[in-house]
Amino acid sequence: MNAKQPVFDVHIHYSHDVWDKLPPHAAIARLHAAGISRAMVSSSGDMGTRRLYNAAPDRVIPSLRPYRMRGDLNSWMHDPSVIPYLEQKLAEHPYAAIGEFHLEGEQADLIR
Repeated sequence: MNAKQPVFDVHIHYSHDVWDKLPPHAAIARLHAAGISRAMVSSSGDMGTRRLYNAAPDRVIPSLRPYRMRGDLNSWMHDPSVIPYLEQKLAEHPYAAIGEFHLEGEQADLIR
């Protein structure tokens, strides 16, 4: 088969630390130049995902992370405000996935 197959990147982050260096239109242009037809995007907080999705809803597949900021990586599973946060975001916007999230070792022992 010689036909060029589309590329789907299932793990892209677009968090606050890159917004000034790579605005949404430039990020979408890079995806296009790389031949990436679709991309599953998540960010900490969710604003980066929303920015890319709004810039290219035909290319960006939004994924919701349970983090409002990167500092939540090691504590989100014990934060009772995460569930209402996720419920609010899911009610406000369409998402194809929830994740990525981090959970290591004893953090997975959530039965108390």
